[in-house]
Amino acid sequence: MIKLFTGTPRHKNILKFALVFLLCCPLLLINIRDDIDWGDDNAHYLLQAKYIVNDIPQSQTQYVYNINCQQLGPPAYPMGFPLLLSVVYYFEGMNFLSFSLYLTAFLIILALLMLWLYKDNHRFLTSVFLILIVVYNPWTIAFKSEIMSEIPFMVVLILTILIYKKSENIFSLIIVGLLTGYLISIRTIGAALPLAFLIDVTSNGIGSFRKKESTARKIILKQFIKIVIIFFFSFGLYFLLNNLIFDIPDDSAKGYYRLFSFDGLGAIILQNLAVYTEVLKAFFSPQNGKWLFLPLITQSLVFTFILLGFFSKIIKKPDFTDFFVILYMLVLLVYPYTQSGFRFLFPILPFLLSYAVLGLKTIRIDIEIRTSVKIILLGFLLLIQYIYGFNEIKKQQFISVEGPCNAESKEAFDFIIKQTPEDAVFAFNKPRALALFTGRKCISNNLVQPEKDNIEGTFFKAGVWYYLLYTRKKNEPDNPLLDEMVNKPLENYIENNRDMVSLIWANKRFKLYKRTKFR
Repeated sequence: MIKLFTGTPRHKNILKFALVFLLCCPLLLINIRDDIDWGDDNAHYLLQAKYIVNDIPQSQTQYVYNINCQQLGPPAYPMGFPLLLSVVYYFEGMNFLSFSLYLTAFLIILALLMLWLYKDNHRFLTSVFLILIVVYNPWTIAFKSEIMSEIPFMVVLILTILIYKKSENIFSLIIVGLLTGYLISIRTIGAALPLAFLIDVTSNGIGSFRKKESTARKIILKQFIKIVIIFFFSFGLYFLLNNLIFDIPDDSAKGYYRLFSFDGLGAIILQNLAVYTEVLKAFFSPQNGKWLFLPLITQSLVFTFILLGFFSKIIKKPDFTDFFVILYMLVLLVYPYTQSGFRFLFPILPFLLSYAVLGLKTIRIDIEIRTSVKIILLGFLLLIQYIYGFNEIKKQQFISVEGPCNAESKEAFDFIIKQTPEDAVFAFNKPRALALFTGRKCISNNLVQPEKDNIEGTFFKAGVWYYLLYTRKKNEPDNPLLDEMVNKPLENYIENNRDMVSLIWANKRFKLYKRTKFR
């Protein structure tokens, strides 16, 4: 077999990383957008980045938090991701093309870090296939245009893990601690990583009891110092960023905790287990045109291999990455919010694919086929399914999405900015987008709460004077995403209280009402 790489080990590694980089460069041309959709998380992260650049306290946000609508989002997210976005905002302002390229660059960095993560356990060709399966999946290509924290979270996560594996002195442990603190500041679920370190250190300490007493004491002391340094610097940095430098509102953390409930916890776990099983399988069964049989094969195969590999690893010799995956999944299984689908599973996908390779190696068949050949065949089977979804994304790349950047939305925002008071409070079911694009305070209602308690109790208390409604156009094709924009409780409230509101402006997509009196 012809060797692809020659020279010293260092030169070989450089060539391998260069090849992966070149394979990922086309991502900078695919699904790079200059707009965003109505995903309100996008707007919230940008709103916080805007406050950082303009030196506005995070507690003075125009997003009015509704405790009855906690699933929408907390008053402020941890500062890790907004800080990353503030770099682009400082130089480019609200340039969505720049943000799209920026997050695509993070995806390429993720690919390079995955190669580094895999190099000790998998052959180079296997690693390349695993990387391509992640970064060129239609879901990933579509997702990278969203201004969301998962991809940067994965970059910091894998970088932290790689440095922890090689940490041999106090300086490297301090770096691990600081990176861990920043990881938690990007997504709070990152707290599973220091807990995984704690389990790893504890297991190493327990294992030392088999050695001589003096040796055991040294190992235990070393492990104790190790975890103290990591915990001190990780939670110290988190506190510094989120409480001292940027004082995010107290309800920001409480908003997540309030969603947890021990009532019916067993049912929640079973439901979440079913949901995440399906969304994981769906990642490996993308839209495939007429070749519908292929996804049915690959999703079952990959899911089975993941389970086989996971249990094989846990039984033989688990390490801290396995502990992290277990802790991460435990949080997802007890967390009652599952509407984000695969987005919550994406950060542990590199580890799940590594399990799949281990699972594939456990399969023994009479035909002599090398493991590398099996992986190549399965990799090709997955990658060829991406062609259809890839082409569909290309078709949509230069078509404006329905969101705050299209003409009708800009028209509504322009009217609000020019014709309403700066201290006005609005009701709209995408409050963070309205706050970002108009600078007005905005609150949303709970779309499943009784309208009288929801509107009169919550909105009047918040000082709402304006109601912005999103409307579907006549004869518009069915679109579940646009259906979610329709605020039926607020529509019903306005219809039943015509004597209290007046229509002051409208276009083909929006209607703006002003409250004229109290009861």
